[in-house]
Amino acid sequence: FTSLELIEFSNGDEAYDFIKTELKSNKKIDLIITDINHPGLRGNEFVKAVRDYEELSASATYIPIIIITMVEEKNFPELRANKIVDGYLTKATEVKDVIEYIRNILLPSS
Repeated sequence: FTSLELIEFSNGDEAYDFIKTELKSNKKIDLIITDINHPGLRGNEFVKAVRDYEELSASATYIPIIIITMVEEKNFPELRANKIVDGYLTKATEVKDVIEYIRNILLPSS
């Protein structure tokens, strides 16, 4: 990557509106990182809304999504079981491991 842009939102509604706007403009979003607990559209609802919008979008887009949260994955088994998210990490995960996880999603081995 020559450059990366990180965009942060204060709630799930703002993030979802941004994603819809970007996809309508045929812009590429490389990765979404979200939490489960945040204001507005909660993380699990946000992720499902993004996947639904991708399916309805004419641009056959798929955005990798990682959840980093304190909420145990067992509380949201449908997110991984249905491959709605690409990763579910706890906030206790070492930073180097999070970076490696992101690297593997963005730069899969050939």
